[in-house]
Amino acid sequence: MSLKNSRVLLVRADASQAIGSGHVMRCFALAKAWQDVGGTVFWLCAEMIPVLRERMEREGIACQSMGGPVGTGCDADQLTVQARARNSEWVVVDGYRFFPNYIQTLKQSGLRVLFLDDDGRFDSYEADVVLNQNASAETETLSALLATAKGPRLLMSAFGTKRTSAGPFPQTNGSL
Repeated sequence: MSLKNSRVLLVRADASQAIGSGHVMRCFALAKAWQDVGGTVFWLCAEMIPVLRERMEREGIACQSMGGPVGTGCDADQLTVQARARNSEWVVVDGYRFFPNYIQTLKQSGLRVLFLDDDGRFDSYEADVVLNQNASAETETLSALLATAKGPRLLMSAFGTKRTSAGPFPQTNGSL
């Protein structure tokens, strides 16, 4: 099944005062886009800032807490069980506590993985898709590392024009 045909997207990302909310916020943007094309999103977390959990619930994204150490085999096994229970073939993983062995465990279970990596910190990638969402992402910077990815490598420049000057952000209606 292709990502396009899958109806349930499972997201694995955390937010707390200690680690911040960036991973959750960028995954939230993906989740909202998924919903916009008719998909369902389910979120698993070990840590979540209450106001973000409340926002997800208002937006129709079920968010479930999971136990155990983050980024371990136990964590990956819990994610796999939840993906199977929801018939989700694709999972999105974002966070600095998820290492190549975590992604490999997910892949060995038969899941397809979109891994967000904004700093090219690993020597290899088992993910089906590696995404660097930064507007400053440069193909040359990450190309050697991303060449090891099993599938497409996406950089922010693939989604639109990079901002070249500091200026006011576009007006919004107050939502993300």
